Amino acid sequence: MMTFKKKSSEGLLVLLTMGILFLGMGAQADSPFEGAEVSVTWEYWNGGSPGEGGSLIVATDTEEVIASDQVTPDIPTFHSSTGNDIELWAIDFWEDEISLTYISAYSDELTHQYMYLIPVGIHFEDRWDQIPEIINVSLDDEFAPFGMNSDSVSFDENNIWLSLEGSMCHSESMGSMPSCVNPVSPTGHDNQVILLVETVPEPERVTLLLSGVIGLYSLSQRRRSRA
Repeated sequence: MMTFKKKSSEGLLVLLTMGILFLGMGAQADSPFEGAEVSVTWEYWNGGSPGEGGSLIVATDTEEVIASDQVTPDIPTFHSSTGNDIELWAIDFWEDEISLTYISAYSDELTHQYMYLIPVGIHFEDRWDQIPEIINVSLDDEFAPFGMNSDSVSFDENNIWLSLEGSMCHSESMGSMPSCVNPVSPTGHDNQVILLVETVPEPERVTLLLSGVIGLYSLSQRRRSRA
């Protein structure tokens, strides 16, 4: 009897472990933004972004977008204010990533360069609760503009703020300020930020996978009892 209980417990442990692994794989394979309406806003802040404890001063441009893995980029030219065609960012939602590429870097004109020394940035908001709860956001800064790092991003369950304060992109180096030209980068510049977004698994997937785990365990118990 003791041997049977021990084997049953071991079997349950294996199945539960498999279930947890499936949950993790499912969460990673998801595209949490797919089909969701996301509000993207250019904002000026007081004391940093709201995610850092600061407050909003003014939003100078807003674009509502239906995120899609089939559209690249989702927003071809996002700007700091309506009608601005100088400082442009291409924004793309793909699976669990948000990539922002400063496309104005491809122009050699001085007016297309940028440097922000005040609290300013881009705000992503799930206004309609169409995205699973955000639990973590990390920043890939390998080819990001100078001055941008992991401290540049903050978040809560429905919002992501990317601070541009202290970052810059110049076509030529100027003293301690480097050029953002980088032949090693896929774009040829240090002008791309990638946000890696983790969300909670969807309840339907959790329920389905747990049901599968329970079903497999029940089946193994029936087979064991017949043996």
